[in-house]
Amino acid sequence: MAKKNKAIVRHWIKKLDKHNFEIMDEIVSPDVTFHFPGNTMTFDAYKQFVNAVYEGLPDLHHEIEDMIAEGDRVAMRVTDSGTHNGVFMGVPPTGNKVTVSAMAIFRLAEGKIVEGWEEMDMQNLMQQLETIP
Repeated sequence: MAKKNKAIVRHWIKKLDKHNFEIMDEIVSPDVTFHFPGNTMTFDAYKQFVNAVYEGLPDLHHEIEDMIAEGDRVAMRVTDSGTHNGVFMGVPPTGNKVTVSAMAIFRLAEGKIVEGWEEMDMQNLMQQLETIP
């Protein structure tokens, strides 16, 4: 089960990086809950968030550094990189190349992501976008 769940998460990330956002309907449960620091998102809100991220960073790429699975959970550490060529989190395009670390844990059931927890180094990202010193 753990090996299959890792393959599902890896496939999902690769498809997102190729702008195949329809993969969300295939791999993410419509009843999903995504947890971020200070925010929880439903499926529709998360879909909008993902679209907005790729609009702001159209060449966004997730480099999976580590992926560990046990039971119904998959944990991964990634390095995200892209070019800020669109509005991102309200910040007008700077053209800056950004690189940021992130960690996520996903819970899967019946081949779909049903819950997720994500953390990202937002301070570093905002510094690269020149919004804070």
